[in-house]
Amino acid sequence: SIPTAPRKRRGPNCQQSPLSIQRPQATVLLRPTSPHGCRVPIRWKLLAPGTILYYWARREQNLRLFTSVEIAIFAVTLVAAAIGVYGVMSHMVTERGCEIGVRLALGARSEDIVRMVLGSGIRLAVPGVAVGLAGAVALSGVLASFLFGVSSLDPAIYLAGAALLSLVALLAAYLPGRSAARLDPLAV
Repeated sequence: SIPTAPRKRRGPNCQQSPLSIQRPQATVLLRPTSPHGCRVPIRWKLLAPGTILYYWARREQNLRLFTSVEIAIFAVTLVAAAIGVYGVMSHMVTERGCEIGVRLALGARSEDIVRMVLGSGIRLAVPGVAVGLAGAVALSGVLASFLFGVSSLDPAIYLAGAALLSLVALLAAYLPGRSAARLDPLAV
């Protein structure tokens, strides 16, 4: 219900009638002058439905929610990429276990084995990052409406994304390489 103040006459055909919509937001009291010369207090809720500020606040709330969802999707994608590279590199180390054992038996240092596995990981990651960058540039027009304060073709963002994915790929390749360097040549 809309609360109303007691009506008081202050001039001919002039009465005090507050305009108010019940919402728990801030209230501004405006006192315009009526054509009859009396002052009529009007209560206007800043974030009441139908006001510009209401729609702006809803838009900001939706943008925050959408940004949170984007960050969650990014995190899940990054973890999935790391798991995928780790799985491929672990499989490669398992498949090449005999070769790695022979290399170790012939005197290869553990750093050489780690370097070999990291090289294989880099050879897989570079084309993947290149295809990802090409896809991101191709879809930049579609995603431009979801970006705020950043151009859809900002090279710093693309370089940061490529560097982050490359770092994740290197870390995911390093772990199987380290385990391969610890293989016992006699047990393989």
